[in-house]
Amino acid sequence: MKSIFEEMGGTYRWEGDYRIPNIELPEQEEYQLGKWCMKYNTK
Repeated sequence: MKSIFEEMGGTYRWEGDYRIPNIELPEQEEYQLGKWCMKYNTK
């Protein structure tokens, strides 16, 4: 029985006993973090 992921054309690879989906994120342009983002994301 195929998973929904496989029915949509997705594939898996085996890592030991686990099946890992073969997915890639789209390329993303670099961007600058603004002043307020930097201020509130510090710990």
